[in-house]
Amino acid sequence: MSLQTYATLRAEWAILDEWKRLQRTGWCLASLPVDEETGEVIEIADPEAQALVEENALRAQVRAAVEALPAAERRVVELHFGAGLSERAIADVLGVSKSWVHRRLQSALARLRADLGVNHEK
Repeated sequence: MSLQTYATLRAEWAILDEWKRLQRTGWCLASLPVDEETGEVIEIADPEAQALVEENALRAQVRAAVEALPAAERRVVELHFGAGLSERAIADVLGVSKSWVHRRLQSALARLRADLGVNHEK
């Protein structure tokens, strides 16, 4: 596995780990504040507050991307990353084959990467 592939996978895991944490905490997320007249993003003077706003906006994007997945893929993602189940355990819960779960999970990850603009090279 190349270093770039490894880094991309780690980034995906971090995004999905954050989604998992948000599911547990039930955070209320907001997008970046925008000037109503110009439509430009408003910068916040406090760098820590700006970072928090940007982080919350990213969380909102991840949540929206997961919610936009087809129902079967969303369910597999929820069980895998939300409940921490293995592909085999998900297959048992859903009454399908492990390969079906694997294909749905890979398809969901590809959709999430595309929706979130994450490049992935094998």
